[in-house]
Amino acid sequence: MKYYFVEVPVAGRNKSTSPPSSILAEGYPQYLNSICRNGNAVSFIRGFLEITLDNFFLPKNLELNTRYIFWTFDDWFVADLKNKIYKLPGNEVDNCINILSQHFTPYDDRETLVTEDSEIAFCYRKKYVMQQKVQYAKLFSIDRQNRELIRETLLNRQVQLSGQEHDAENNTAGHINTEEQQGYEFVDFIKPVKGSAEVTYKFMKEFFLPLVDAQISGSVRVKNIFSSIAPDGNDANPRGVNGTIMAFIDFFDNHEYFERTHNGKQVLYRDILVSFLAFTKNKIGNMDTIVGKREADIYYNLMLSKFKNRSRSLRL
Repeated sequence: MKYYFVEVPVAGRNKSTSPPSSILAEGYPQYLNSICRNGNAVSFIRGFLEITLDNFFLPKNLELNTRYIFWTFDDWFVADLKNKIYKLPGNEVDNCINILSQHFTPYDDRETLVTEDSEIAFCYRKKYVMQQKVQYAKLFSIDRQNRELIRETLLNRQVQLSGQEHDAENNTAGHINTEEQQGYEFVDFIKPVKGSAEVTYKFMKEFFLPLVDAQISGSVRVKNIFSSIAPDGNDANPRGVNGTIMAFIDFFDNHEYFERTHNGKQVLYRDILVSFLAFTKNKIGNMDTIVGKREADIYYNLMLSKFKNRSRSLRL
């Protein structure tokens, strides 16, 4: 059976119902809306494997993703991709920028002059027809918006890496050292997303507080991480506290609520975490090990899901 376009699964998200059976595309606008709601992607060609955070930036995959897939990802996957970019080394960042620059628009009309693939040639004509119809406008607008965000983040990462190389060569700026961390307040690292850093901090706190005492898993409940939390009988944080704190920082970091540089120094995740712990008078024992393995922490992942669910009803 031939399809007008198909859904490409993204990172375990639910799939829509099967595509409309009519090649006349009578039910395709509704099908597109369903795909976008689920946060999956769209292609004119069948046979693409699931897009994941781990495989998206692999060179061969990225070339296919840029050329033949419309990036109708939801905000959460885009945020995950942006966070992933800040972990890519310089050569991979340069390669991604090059590939995206070559194929910034899917099914680029320029390629109709050189393709010998009749299926691809038909896709170009299909794209032209769909661009004339308002019910498909979101396909092109969401794709372009997401591509611009990813391109901007790649370029920012490239600048960041260039700055690190320059700093290393000149032994000037670099990371904030342990002694300097003591002189910074948590609010110093917050971007004025809501008008000022102080107002933004208040928004972040009010975002979190309604979740206090909600169930995380079993008998483990959300503690108020904005107050000093007493240790348990083993002189360690109660279960779920470390994961909650780290997920809170990561969630707002993924949404770009924190500065990347401060007073000419690069701001790391650890800097933000240390300042938050000092500000709230809390501690995380063996912090470097726990932070490095946070993505394997069940409470960290459960709290990230809670933050994402809560944010759906708020404007971040």
